[in-house]
Amino acid sequence: MTWAMGYVVSLGYESARRAANWKALFPVARMGQGPLDSDWCWQAATDFKLGEHPADGSLWPTINDWWAAYMPEAQGKACNTREIAAAIGVSGPGDMRGRPGSATSYVAQMGMALATAVDLGAEGAAAAWEIYSGASGERKAFPDFRGSPQFAIVPVDHLPIR
Repeated sequence: MTWAMGYVVSLGYESARRAANWKALFPVARMGQGPLDSDWCWQAATDFKLGEHPADGSLWPTINDWWAAYMPEAQGKACNTREIAAAIGVSGPGDMRGRPGSATSYVAQMGMALATAVDLGAEGAAAAWEIYSGASGERKAFPDFRGSPQFAIVPVDHLPIR
């Protein structure tokens, strides 16, 4: 959805920019970055199902309330450590939940959302992209896009040829 909205903006539909920027907040926040002041650990940002609504059917008041309900076992643990890796069920520091080596996984699709957020200029998106892309040195397992490149999207300013 984030990519689709960003694509609409890139086609020149500036009236969609406000909605695209709003949508870009959430993948950036799930990477622990941006203006939503998120405690979310990027290692758990890419599950297929990211929890349920509160029992009364309302929405979570903040992204941190959502994170606490979604991953109670991760609360109080530093991101990208052996302690949180054990709590959230990944192999160790540098790994993400949800088939990180697959070119069709939610890990691969997170890259599309973050690349779009960078292109939109969303606050915190560049830092989130640095983690996701491995440029920060934190992340270790990446999708293998050879033969299946449909989600191999990078920010425009990261393209080798312009």
